[in-house]
Amino acid sequence: MSEEMLVCHCSPTLAGLKTGSLFSCPYSSQKMIIKEIREFNQKLTQKGIRIIPVRISDKRMLVYVYRPEKLKEDLKKDLIKFFKSKVRARYLFRCIAFLINYRLVRYLDKIINLVEFLKYKADIFMKRVEVN
Repeated sequence: MSEEMLVCHCSPTLAGLKTGSLFSCPYSSQKMIIKEIREFNQKLTQKGIRIIPVRISDKRMLVYVYRPEKLKEDLKKDLIKFFKSKVRARYLFRCIAFLINYRLVRYLDKIINLVEFLKYKADIFMKRVEVN
């Protein structure tokens, strides 16, 4: 994965205009591309940007380049909309099941952490609603 490829596919994210960008890139050696991603992360983490491999197939990798702080803000906004719309928690678990079914099992610990975070935020939100 070259710098040119990152700029070509992720320039809005790199410029701070978008939260994240997803693109597919070819590779010849899985070890080498993981090493390249680590090197990019060492450089870009200082600028508030992270790169993660989402899916790895035989000769292509799906890569997500994102700004963690902006993603947190976006998720908070979505979480507030989620609870204001009075959607039940079972829909949240359906979403998680959907993600798991689509081979994101390797991120299961992150998903579990997200569920715990959402439960915590839901409790806070519901307490605020009860007070008002």
